[in-house]
This record gives sequence, C-alpha cells and structure tokens, in this order.
Amino acid sequence: MNSLLEESITIWRAGGPLMFPLALLAFGLFYAQTRLLLQIRHHQPGPVASIWTGKRSIPEAFESAREQILHPIDRRIRYYAILVGVCPLMGLLGTVAGMTTTFTGMARPGASNLSLEVAGGVSEALVTTQAGLLVAIPGMILLSFLRRGRDRIALRYFALEAQVLANPTSLHSTQFPEHTGGSTPRLSTP
Repeated sequence: MNSLLEESITIWRAGGPLMFPLALLAFGLFYAQTRLLLQIRHHQPGPVASIWTGKRSIPEAFESAREQILHPIDRRIRYYAILVGVCPLMGLLGTVAGMTTTFTGMARPGASNLSLEVAGGVSEALVTTQAGLLVAIPGMILLSFLRRGRDRIALRYFALEAQVLANPTSLHSTQFPEHTGGSTPRLSTP
C-alpha cells in the first residue's frame, strides 16, 4: 500500500504543474455531474393540474413547464460539455510544456545529465496527456447519461400532454406516472 502511494506521488510529480488544475477540474466536474444525475433521477413532478391554470392553452402550458424544467438542465449540460472538452486540451498543454522542457534540456550547452532532462520532459508530456484523457473519457460517459435522463423527462411531459389533449376532462385526475424502479428517471428542478 505504501509503495502504491509513493508511485502515485512520483507519477503526480512527473506530470508537472498542470496536474493540480487537472485534478481540481476532475473533482469539480465529477461532483457536479453526479449531483445533476441524482437530481434527474429523483425528480418528482407535481400534479398535472398545476401545469395548466386555464389562462393559456394546454400545449402552451406544457411547453412552459417543459422549458422551466429542462432549460436549467440544458444549460448545465452545455457547461459540463465545455469542461469535459477542456480536459484533453489541458493534457495537450502539458504535452507541449513537457516537450519544451525536453528540447530546452537538449539545447543547453554542456548539459551534464542530458538523459535525465530528456526523460523528465517526455514523462511530463505523457503523464499530463494521459491525465487529461482519464478525466475526459468518464466525463463524456456521464454526459451521455445526463442527456439521456434529460430526454426521458422531456418525453414524459410530451406523453402526458398527449394524454391530456386526448381527454381534457381527465386534467384534474391525471398524475405523472409513478417511478416503478425501471430506468425512467424522476426529475426535480435543479
């Protein structure tokens, strides 16, 4: 266990100065994405009668309800997509920094230990590239879960709207379908 910690610290140091911002980005991104995913899965919409107040048409009322629920989710998903896209770019920046270190060491006249300087620069380049990809790949997977959950919420609202339009007298008795433990998420407004 102690050797694993020592090896992790060695790899961290080999990655250079961009490892800290990458780690902060990773923890913040995964925390925020997981939190939104849980909010999507535990959403409990109110009764259908609360969507339509009688002042607008039923389609307008449902469109407004969908927008009110989905707009904050869409905004957060777009923001997370940008952050996920930044991760490989930070890794690429680390690659450039590592290669700069390598070539600087090679260009220095009278370098006493050229192989160590070159190896250190190449190591920094590879570790930061790998770290950027290790953050971006799970981030993309979480984004796909978030988008799928968002789409399921929209479909539930469309299905309920169709049900109410087919039978407007059931407006006050119709409830959102209960979550049965399947894969259909319940969404709360974030």
